[in-house]
Amino acid sequence: MTNEMKQTINLRNQKLIDAVLKKIEVACPGSVDLIGVAGSFAIGDIHEKSYLDLLIVINDEKAHELSSCFIVEDVGFDFYCSRWDRLESMLAYEDPFCTKLLQLDIVYQKDDVCLERYTSLRETMKKRLDATFSVEDAARVNEQVGEAKRTFADVMLSASYEAAKYKSAMMVDCVNYALYMLNKRFVKGGIRRMLEEIRSFTSRPEHYLDLVNSLAEASTLEAIQLSSQRLMKHSLDYIAAQCESVLREKTLKQSHIKGMYEEIYSNWLNKMRLAAREGDLYLSWMTAASCQDWYTDVNGRLPIQRIEIMVDFDPTDLHATLAAFEEGMAKVKANYDQLGMPIVHYSSLEDFEKGYLAVGE
Repeated sequence: MTNEMKQTINLRNQKLIDAVLKKIEVACPGSVDLIGVAGSFAIGDIHEKSYLDLLIVINDEKAHELSSCFIVEDVGFDFYCSRWDRLESMLAYEDPFCTKLLQLDIVYQKDDVCLERYTSLRETMKKRLDATFSVEDAARVNEQVGEAKRTFADVMLSASYEAAKYKSAMMVDCVNYALYMLNKRFVKGGIRRMLEEIRSFTSRPEHYLDLVNSLAEASTLEAIQLSSQRLMKHSLDYIAAQCESVLREKTLKQSHIKGMYEEIYSNWLNKMRLAAREGDLYLSWMTAASCQDWYTDVNGRLPIQRIEIMVDFDPTDLHATLAAFEEGMAKVKANYDQLGMPIVHYSSLEDFEKGYLAVGE
């Protein structure tokens, strides 16, 4: 882009900002705390058709009159009004689009108090991103992973090319967000620069960008679904391993597994025994799956031998399935034995009352 073109665009932008300031005086004086330029102009990554992304921070509903979406010649514009609570909500880092807290060129502030309020939010957000990856961060990443899985299901259930193409894009967005948050980064250059930014990440699946491009190029329903499977399997295995390193305890303690064996006995064992005795396949299947869901959570958090009871689920032999279930419980008991923990078991109600009521004496 030539310097002359840049000067023309900058002059246009200033006229637009001046128009907003004039309208504030006429329509809602005192209702605007801050105005900032966001997006490509805030970081200098512009082209001839770049539009002015203007954030207007308001303190009064009257100021919504300043919001406007319009076209000048062949460039579209969007003036967006936001209350402070919208900016403050970005501190939760529920997604990587906290850009307006971190890349905003302030062009107007009502007073120093407003500027200090924004600056404080920005510094808090920076500290959040600079902090070591935590259990809370891993939970946020897994929220994006969960959404990616839901959209992946939509892709696989799609009956048409157009539906799958749309849903696969939403799926990739969720995986992208998870990778941003895994690396404690935020989206700087919008959609246009997202893949470039991901390429620079320390933590990302090998060949991830190739898989994204393959999915973008997929031109049939079957190709979209196959590419989606490959991308999800490759990406989510990697993300899970990275998060597990934070979520997983390093040393097993009694407090980690207290009540675990007893809970399995209470919630699932007798249902599995009943299912085997009565030949109830559905009860056995659903009970085993429910327990496996619980084991999967435990497997991800604690340094214990992984328990995968569904590996040995046999729909033709529920007694063998029960035996496999009990083997899983034996592994849990082995952890009790390792830590010198007895199973809390009473031979009668009288023994229970005696033991239970003695607690705290």
